[in-house]
Amino acid sequence: MDNTNAELMKRFSDACDAMSASKIIQAGPRIAEILKAIARSEQLFTMTESVTAGFNFNREFSAARVPDGINRISLRYPENKDAYIAFVFGLLMQFDADASELARFLQDYYFDDEGINSAYSAFLKEVVPKFKRSVMSKFDRSVSVDDVKRKPALGHGDVEYLSGYISSLINAVSADGGLDLELKEEYLLTTSALKNCIIRRDYDYVIALYIGVINTFTQKEGYREYLEQIGKMLRRCNLI
Repeated sequence: MDNTNAELMKRFSDACDAMSASKIIQAGPRIAEILKAIARSEQLFTMTESVTAGFNFNREFSAARVPDGINRISLRYPENKDAYIAFVFGLLMQFDADASELARFLQDYYFDDEGINSAYSAFLKEVVPKFKRSVMSKFDRSVSVDDVKRKPALGHGDVEYLSGYISSLINAVSADGGLDLELKEEYLLTTSALKNCIIRRDYDYVIALYIGVINTFTQKEGYREYLEQIGKMLRRCNLI
């Protein structure tokens, strides 16, 4: 890599670092700096063109949305390095084009009781450093992307706690006299399947079954706390 390209690459790296350390009020300028650094570097620009060719951002964004409790959605970012770069680049382009998009995005996918600044910090921590590493690793093999998916960590105590909590949900459903019998059967079938999957440590089906439980339970209010707590436990154990 010649001196000019090395300097432009450093500008990109510095821009990512600046955004990682920024506050929500600085988001617009920091995003613009990253995009300008990409546009000014022939190598970065060409690489970005390559990974975004044929990448349908709207379709991939829809596919990344995963139920996270009733009336809540989280994002599962692409695991493939090129797809991850294209996905995050698409997000930054949207935020740069319309500042209100960032606020809506944080509200929808990162918001918590501590407010917008906490949501912005959570987004930065999860996304920007990995975006920087992913891009830099395209030109420097010594850069680690940490692209390997975290392994599930479900110990004996976790199995007991999770299965016990799901049993409480099953008991609540069984005792719910306001449920239509056919709907009650659906509830019991999906929750029992999730519980059995966890007991067997059948990790490949946990996400699908959890989504199935969420989609089934959206037909009736009253179980939100159960489902959100189960989601928190599954995330803590790296199962979703």
